[in-house]
Amino acid sequence: MLYVRGSENTCLLAKACIEVCEKCAQEVSKFDTQQSKQVFALCQQTILSCVGILDMEQRSEEPNTPAVTSASLFYGIDLRQTLYN
Repeated sequence: MLYVRGSENTCLLAKACIEVCEKCAQEVSKFDTQQSKQVFALCQQTILSCVGILDMEQRSEEPNTPAVTSASLFYGIDLRQTLYN
């Protein structure tokens, strides 16, 4: 939501999200259950989404570069519904 609103805190949150998800993925990779594999996949996809946000933020700072938001950018974040339901 911060990215959509154009918040100046978008990059800070994306970087924190990447760090947390990397640590989570590292911990959950120690287990061999179906749920841990799902969590690992969710972490990896969320990392990619946050990296995409950072890339778009950098591109938006460049002059004459149109901002393009991929429909799949927030896919990893939306996977949380799958795990909780």
